[in-house]
Amino acid sequence: GMHTLSVVAAKWGLNEHAQLLQQLDRQLQGQQPDASKAWARLCKELLLPEQPFELHQQLYAAVYASWHASERGPAPVLVPDQQTVQQTNVARFMKLFQGDLRWESQRTADPSQDWPLLQEVSCANPNVFW
Repeated sequence: GMHTLSVVAAKWGLNEHAQLLQQLDRQLQGQQPDASKAWARLCKELLLPEQPFELHQQLYAAVYASWHASERGPAPVLVPDQQTVQQTNVARFMKLFQGDLRWESQRTADPSQDWPLLQEVSCANPNVFW
């Protein structure tokens, strides 16, 4: 069934993280929940590789309980921070890529925002891309 983060955490005895989990539960039940931000925060502040994988799975399921995969695609497991994104090969490529008029006029210089545009430009104008 659908469990909140607090319910999952109580089951696993994660009492020292109760405040964080209650805060994230409130955010996820708000008007415009950003589940991927909540997941990134859990990964950074709570989850550890040595914890059971089942715990990771249950918290992930609770965070993304209202995620509509049919509309949005699969829920992200890895949510890199901005610094990590900037250090990727595709980010370096985007900085140097001249592109076409559409790329030049619509890009934001934020690789996570510009990724769909890069895909569109590469398909619509392959000679510019390759």
